Amino acid sequence: MSFSMISSYIPCMIIGKWAHWDTRVEEYHYPTDHTPEYGDILVPMVDNVRCDFLIETIGKWSSIGYLVN
Repeated sequence: MSFSMISSYIPCMIIGKWAHWDTRVEEYHYPTDHTPEYGDILVPMVDNVRCDFLIETIGKWSSIGYLVN
């Protein structure tokens, strides 16, 4: 049995339905022309895609936002 919480989904304005966050995760391609620094590697996952969206969205508002994990 699969169990998902409401926080696992985002409203998709294009299709007018709820979409799972994993539909927004892009494939990661490790650079072949150089070796990146460890701190510069960010592999897209549901958690960091969701956080990036929330930070970007709250940043557009004219007020202070507070995110709690």
